[in-house]
Amino acid sequence: MVASEERGDFPLNVDTKRDSAEMIKTKLRASENLLKECYAQFPNYSGIVKCLLENPMEKLLDICRLTVGIPLRPMLGKITQDLTQVFKKSEGKLLNCEYKYDGQRAQIHMDSNGVVTIFSRHLENMTEKFPDIVQVIPRICSDGVTSFIMDGEVVAINSDGQLQNFQKLSNRTRKNVELSKISVPVCVFAFDLMYLNGQSLLKLPLRNRRDLLHGNFVKVKGQFDFVAQIESSDPEEVHSFFKNSTEFGCEGIMVKVLDDPPSKTGNNQRTNLLASYEPDKRLESWLKVKKDYINGIGDSLDVVPIGAWHGNGRKARWWSPVLLAIYNPDAETFEGVCKCMSGFSDQFYAEMKLKYSKENGNISETKKPYYDVDDGIRPDVWFEPLEVWEIKGMAAVGNVDHEKGLSLRFPRFVRVREDKSVENATTSEQLAEMFFNQVNERKSEKNISIEGVLEDKNESDENDYASN
Repeated sequence: MVASEERGDFPLNVDTKRDSAEMIKTKLRASENLLKECYAQFPNYSGIVKCLLENPMEKLLDICRLTVGIPLRPMLGKITQDLTQVFKKSEGKLLNCEYKYDGQRAQIHMDSNGVVTIFSRHLENMTEKFPDIVQVIPRICSDGVTSFIMDGEVVAINSDGQLQNFQKLSNRTRKNVELSKISVPVCVFAFDLMYLNGQSLLKLPLRNRRDLLHGNFVKVKGQFDFVAQIESSDPEEVHSFFKNSTEFGCEGIMVKVLDDPPSKTGNNQRTNLLASYEPDKRLESWLKVKKDYINGIGDSLDVVPIGAWHGNGRKARWWSPVLLAIYNPDAETFEGVCKCMSGFSDQFYAEMKLKYSKENGNISETKKPYYDVDDGIRPDVWFEPLEVWEIKGMAAVGNVDHEKGLSLRFPRFVRVREDKSVENATTSEQLAEMFFNQVNERKSEKNISIEGVLEDKNESDENDYASN
């Protein structure tokens, strides 16, 4: 949430005749912060504009507040590549550690009439994809539950209730799903509660939200459960929990701050480690530790294909290599980061050639104005930004130097991230953070040299490309 001093405890309407230039700036800054906070929990432009036309700015959050049926923008976790960093960042606080399931994040709403709506991570309505979840909701609610908004992970399971990977879930039909024809059963693993019986829970610490979640909902075997979790500040116990999660078939763990820190002496200002639910923010209050991040093979990134070259030799029929980009949310641009020609099957190459074709209107010879790519890089065709790919590689050089760009060495395609929109791709800030983590790790390992990691911005080859 935006702190009161950032919003302003004063009227926000600007009086150009009476207000000083500094006061006008202060009011505009406070109004901007208030609008951002409002949009994060009520992303409905029509409602926000209507409210602003009819009411003072100060009333915005009173009217356009968290509402069942309108998805709030989810809180996100920061990537951590080293479990030891978790304890440094947590400053010895008691942590809530949860299994990170290999599924699809789901925001489940139920209104006072019992109507259930399910939203994806990027706020798409996917209710008709999961009629089995809709059907089980009345059975999970304890007496007295009239409405709620819940955060959870939808995971594919087999007939024995064992967890399946995300690829299995992606094979499930998306529209007009009939209960009798469901071939991929799922289980919801709930981990947070943001709204209950007409009341927003966003400002409550995680401990209180979790207690309300467990106290007002019940498990239904094979259909609804709570994420496996422990409370701990013991590194050995958390390491063991992480190992158990990966052996169980999960991607890793989430580590979250349970309780708000005590107020600083003399004021009510809080640290960055907030235990509240912060919509549309990626804070160190939630840390994501996945096995792919710490297995020593390299970094896992979510990137967007934005261009390609005609292949040579055996690949002459296909696009190869493919130019990949990360996302800069501040500039709203896609920044080229590497070429990739590894990890693809012939079938994938054929499907990609069909998807990115003139017939489908998804390629052109002109670079998009929102693509930030080095002038020396000229693919044969430019793609429309359609999908997110997960790749693995090593973060090489970054926006860590005015003269050098940021690239990924030895990139390898892993999978298509059907659960993500292109705006949810890895950001330039995240990639820079990966680079610094990588350099720090290598400095601490005397037997590993980082010589040659830094390279000139304009150097590139079939598998390596750097961009600002």
